[in-house]
Amino acid sequence: MMEELNIQNFLDNVGQNSILIDARSPAEFKQSHIKNAINLYVLDNDERARVGSIYKKSPFDAKMLGASLISANVSKHLQGYLSNITPKTKIFIYCSRGGQRSGSFGVILSAIGFRVYKLKGGYKAYRNYILNYLDTFSYDKFIVLDG
Repeated sequence: MMEELNIQNFLDNVGQNSILIDARSPAEFKQSHIKNAINLYVLDNDERARVGSIYKKSPFDAKMLGASLISANVSKHLQGYLSNITPKTKIFIYCSRGGQRSGSFGVILSAIGFRVYKLKGGYKAYRNYILNYLDTFSYDKFIVLDG
């Protein structure tokens, strides 16, 4: 089963006996990610660029290539990091906008028997959530501890 959660429900439920997966490319993850997320990418940096450039010309061809690459990468994660995860572990997953990448990974994990929760709107929803919080945050001054 895969359930899509809004940002507040997603953040409220990530916790004990769960893992948080960032399905974006390593470069996207390195730039920024949700705290405590692990990067189990479905497309690496080069694969993402390749699929993206093909998508502009032929969405079908890009999806065919993307599905093939995603399958290979998910297989690596299943045999690696995820091989020690029990079915009781809740899996929270996101990608950039909550679509193709996290959805593809989530469908596979759900079919195996994991409880999967996908972030509606992806990292973009998280970023907007933080920006909105900062806009409403009451503060007099900030102290910078590390620049």
